[in-house]
Amino acid sequence: MDIRKLIFMASITLIPLALGGVLIGQDFPLHLADSELAYIFRVSAVIGLPLGILGLSTYTINPKWPNRKQQIAGIIHLFVAVLVTFIALGSSFRFCGWTNAKLLFQEKDNPDTQIIWQRMDCGALGYGGERRIVKVKPVLFLWKYTIEVDTAELGHEHWEWIEEEIRTPFP
Repeated sequence: MDIRKLIFMASITLIPLALGGVLIGQDFPLHLADSELAYIFRVSAVIGLPLGILGLSTYTINPKWPNRKQQIAGIIHLFVAVLVTFIALGSSFRFCGWTNAKLLFQEKDNPDTQIIWQRMDCGALGYGGERRIVKVKPVLFLWKYTIEVDTAELGHEHWEWIEEEIRTPFP
């Protein structure tokens, strides 16, 4: 297999994964359970998008183009791809995510199901001011399903009050 085709196929795979991880992951209620694994996934998604764009550029530029206009178009395409790469890497600090701040309740029958107070973490920009209280249920070891809840309507006979700070590990 030609190396350019291999780079093209890897790029076609990287771009949807990167976009899905960064954009769709913000509002989807299924999250990675381990915060370190989630951090690695976000970083790889932010780096994967520019790498995918650069990989597509290597496939679309043909060094054997006979026409001068095609060569100029290829050089402009490569320049735009590099520019998009640097813009994506430069704006990567703007991607925010929910972080656990405080464990409020734990289910008496199933201690893995918890009510957690979360806040929006925007990396270098700090906490965005958004807060929410969610019910977190484990799904298939690596994942957690989150849904917003109102603690006033919570049946307190099934829940144990904890109120414990959750320390976020520094990556």
